[in-house]
Amino acid sequence: MQRIIIVGSGGAGKSTLARQLGELLGIPVTHLDTIFWQPNWQPISREALIAAQEHIVAQPCWIVDGNYSATLDLRLHAADTVIFLDMPRWLCLWRIGWRRVQYHGRSRPDMRAGCNEQLSWEFVRFVWDYPKSRRPAILARLATAHHLRRIILHSPAEVARFLAELSAPRPADEADKMRYNADGLFFEEKKFMSRTVVSTDQAAPAIGPYSQAIMTDSMVYCSGQIPLTPAGELVTGDVSAQTEQVFANIQALLAAAGSSLEKVVKVTVFLHDMNDFAAMNAVYGKYFTSNPPARSTVQVARLPRDAKVEIEVTALR
Repeated sequence: MQRIIIVGSGGAGKSTLARQLGELLGIPVTHLDTIFWQPNWQPISREALIAAQEHIVAQPCWIVDGNYSATLDLRLHAADTVIFLDMPRWLCLWRIGWRRVQYHGRSRPDMRAGCNEQLSWEFVRFVWDYPKSRRPAILARLATAHHLRRIILHSPAEVARFLAELSAPRPADEADKMRYNADGLFFEEKKFMSRTVVSTDQAAPAIGPYSQAIMTDSMVYCSGQIPLTPAGELVTGDVSAQTEQVFANIQALLAAAGSSLEKVVKVTVFLHDMNDFAAMNAVYGKYFTSNPPARSTVQVARLPRDAKVEIEVTALR
């Protein structure tokens, strides 16, 4: 790890982790907020922000923390590691409130002098909305950045273990075995396996005591999808129309979890009438045109809301 990006919600701990990594690895740290905000909270232009980042990422090693999604691709292209602090909403809200008290009348260490700490309702709303408004897009961008080592940390305890793992002495033959899985996501045996509820208003809502999907560090498990619109209305018509809506729901769920149909490994199709198999299969084939996943298809006596088809998928992240 020589060129590291740290992203996450306000209050997630990006700047603190950047400083800790900088001290641990001996790599210079840049807080993007200190570049963007001039004294008295005056922003610089987008062009100036891009120019400053181009200069930083041209260096052989660096740590940059901050979101600034409009210029994130510039950093992703140059980085070798991205760390996403996927912290709970309540923790981020508590932290931004506490630092407003802690740094009352002065600037934080990760801000430029003359930018005394402040807290606006706009920023509170940004942090509150982050899990739905920003997080899915971040996960989607990381899912396509295959050249990066992607590390997702979900709690302060995971951050602490991650730093401890980095600082722990290791035999030479284990120097590069930092307990990463195939996608580069950090884990430590079973202690780093996470369980996160996936929720999106772009897919059919759950109509019972279950989640739309659950994701772990490496997998996405989608609940069976019936042809409900995001508004909860059943699509009427033949099995072809219903299958199209089912796949629209599946695609939205996978995108929210940072995955896609290309990463699906197993599909189970439930049909009310096996005579509908050919029509369902014709639509199904449009979504899996090459290297299709494993699949099972079964006929059942009845489906929720008397739908003609239900499909559940399991995918890699």
